[in-house]
Order: sequence, then C-alpha cells, then structure tokens
Amino acid sequence: MGFNILIVDDDQLVVEKLVHGIGWEGIGIDTVFTAKNIRQAKQILGKVYVDILLSDIEMPQGSGLELLEWVRSEGIPCECIFLSSYAYFGYAQKAVNLGAANYILKPALNKEISETLNGIVE
Repeated sequence: MGFNILIVDDDQLVVEKLVHGIGWEGIGIDTVFTAKNIRQAKQILGKVYVDILLSDIEMPQGSGLELLEWVRSEGIPCECIFLSSYAYFGYAQKAVNLGAANYILKPALNKEISETLNGIVE
C-alpha cells in the first residue's frame, strides 16, 4: 500500500513543478492531492487520510504553520515538510516545535525534496 501526500502552496507554478517533477511512484507515493490555501487543505484533510503534508509557510489566507497547528490539534497523524522562501529562524523554530520533519528553502531541487520524502516513507 502506498502513501498519500498533500501539497499546499498558493504558487501554482511551484505546485505544478512538484506534481510533474517528482517520481512519486518510485518513492512509494500513490496519490498526490493539492490545495492552494489552508481552507482547501483543511477540506481535503477532513475527507481523506494524508500521510505527508508538504506546505508553504506564507500564503494569503493563513500560514502553513497555522495549518500544522490545526493538524496537530485535530490529532491527524501525518508527517510535515515545509517548503518556504523564508530563511527566517522563527519560522524554522516553530516548525520544529510542531514536529515538522524538515524545513526546505525555495528554490529547492526536486532531488532534495525526493530525498526528504524517501526518508519519511522509509
């Protein structure tokens, strides 16, 4: 049985790069869900089981950190990776405190993201 991932980012080009640029099946991920904001992400997380959350930090309708706080408060058992343009220590520190698996800075190579995902799946 494979894993599911939810990509949350308001930048459609980033989402398309991830969806089409990563060899999901080779990592063991069967289903890729996408959301462009926290509201959409919460709707998806309320309907389907998601193993991995790959989220931006800064988005117009709320931050990825707020989303992960909600995920934790709801008891949703998923791993989280942040993919952000911000090298702000406070964001990284909060991500670690919320139990994020990794904090990757944009622009990131698909190889770096794939390696992180492989580590989580294994």
